[in-house]
Amino acid sequence: MYQKILVPVDFAHASLWGLDLARNILPEGGELRLLYVLDESALSPMRGIFKISEVETRGQEELEKLEQALQGSAIRTSTVIRRGHVAHEVHEEAKAWGADALAIGSHGRKGLSRLLLGSVAERLLREVEIPTFVVKHEPEGKPKKIAFATDFSDASASAFASFQGALKDLGATGVILHVIDEDAWLLQASMVATSIPLDLEPIETKARESLKERVDLVRAAGLDCKSELLNGSPWDKAEEYTKSEGVDLLVLGTHGYRGYERFVLGSVAQKVLRTVGCPVLVVPHGE
Repeated sequence: MYQKILVPVDFAHASLWGLDLARNILPEGGELRLLYVLDESALSPMRGIFKISEVETRGQEELEKLEQALQGSAIRTSTVIRRGHVAHEVHEEAKAWGADALAIGSHGRKGLSRLLLGSVAERLLREVEIPTFVVKHEPEGKPKKIAFATDFSDASASAFASFQGALKDLGATGVILHVIDEDAWLLQASMVATSIPLDLEPIETKARESLKERVDLVRAAGLDCKSELLNGSPWDKAEEYTKSEGVDLLVLGTHGYRGYERFVLGSVAQKVLRTVGCPVLVVPHGE
């Protein structure tokens, strides 16, 4: 799946959930790097209380504790401290180290608005150009059931490839989800001709055909996969399905042009990410 995962931490409990997920999914010989960013601008109001150098020293000590706790595992671990704005430094470290994925922890209270990394998190998701795991609770081992939410656009191809790779490398079962948002279709129809009633049957038929094509591709690779066609609010249905079916990981795709607001699922993707409680893997187009 991924060989080098960068994990930003601030040593609060929730930030370590990203670390736990990374440990669970990295293969033997994989690399994990723990990053602590010392944001001097955020600490400047407290300069009279303590020294920046003291904070850096404490950060290094905490990183060493985490690294020691990981000794003896089948993965290689390293640590680094950078100074600057968190989103920028995470982005730069990911490029410099050659990370192929990022894992960040979240408090899970309304998703991205309460990411552990704070107000910089949304900027981080805009800037980062590699697949990113958002983890809202302590994971329980390797993901066993993985869902891929798609709108069938070409831009979702990278996320589909990541979904297949995760199924293969983690030995998980998969489900491909598509949600027909009837309200959105009604709105589009009303813009064309208000006197023509909307017939969802052709839309559902086409969706089922597209789902079958993708499921067949996954099964042809010897992987366990099925499909689900849902109707309603995409974010509500994604939350309901992942919760009721015990989904361990949800995969979403993005257009990839620095576009957190431009998820391939459209404007609803932001709400999906905020609403769904299980870990979410966000994959930029072209990855």
